[in-house]
Parts: sequence; structure tokens; C-alpha cells
Amino acid sequence: MWLIKLIVSNPTILVLLLLATFGLGFSTGGSFSWYVQSVRLDKANVAKEKVDQEFSKYRIDQQTAFLKLEETNRANAQESGRLFEAQKKELEKANKSGETYKRCVTAGKCDGLRVKQNLSCTTNNGVQTNAGTDEGGSDAISVIGGSTPPVVIDCSETTLTLNRLQSAIEGQPGY
Repeated sequence: MWLIKLIVSNPTILVLLLLATFGLGFSTGGSFSWYVQSVRLDKANVAKEKVDQEFSKYRIDQQTAFLKLEETNRANAQESGRLFEAQKKELEKANKSGETYKRCVTAGKCDGLRVKQNLSCTTNNGVQTNAGTDEGGSDAISVIGGSTPPVVIDCSETTLTLNRLQSAIEGQPGY
């Protein structure tokens, strides 16, 4: 009892006792919280390193996949170019021989190349008349021995180019 009376009656001892209690609590609490915070930071750093490693692996995998795809596309482009050149040479042969034009007329695709046949006869008195023609009709241009018109050549080359481009697009991965 005398110790309590001494502490309560002397404010200096009371203040020193309170400061000592505060210091003890501060040092134990502060060191514990410091320890907890360091554990949390260590775990966060480990997690960050793991994410960084996974991201690096992901980047390398994506770059590898991109390079493979680029190489595949380059090979496909070269093959497509070779096929196009071979088909273009065949088309040029067909154009020179008139085969393209024959097929165009036979298929009815060359309606724009049809011409009106205008047969005219001169009578004895010098008057010119049409002999048996249908004013609204048209006749196909003869393909026997004729050369292929430039519009048919252009149309066939454009069709070949568009078909090759479509095939190349559809042949790409992911299409």
C-alpha cells in the first residue's frame, strides 16, 4: 500500500511510470508492427517477382508465336505468288489462243461485247436498206480466228487476282 501512496502522492514518479509504460508499449508494439509489415512486404515482393516471371514467359511465348506465324505467312505468300504466276502464265496462253474469249462467250458472260449486226444492201437506185436484221437483238462476236479483246483479258486477269487474294486470305490461320 505504501508504494501506491508514494506513486500517487508524487507526480514525478507518476509521470515517469506513465512514460515507462508508454515506452514499453511503444517498443513492443512498434517492433511487432514492423515485423508484420516486413512479412507483408516480403510476400508482396515474392508475388511481384512471380508475376514478372510469368509475364516475361508470356511475352517470350507471344514473340515466338508471332515469329512462327510471320514465317508461315511469308512461306504462304511465296507459295501463293508462285501459284499466281503459274496461273497467270496459263491465263496468258488461254488469252493468246482465244480460249478465254470462247469460254466467256459460251458462258454468256460477254454480253457487253455483243454487237448489233447491221447488214445493209444497196439497191439499184442507190438506196441503202437493212436486210433482215432485228433492231433490238444482238449477235455474239465471232470467236473463230479472232483475237481476245482487251476488256476480256483485263476481266480475266482481275478475276484471277481476286480469286488468288481470296484464297490467300482464307488460307491464313485464324480465318
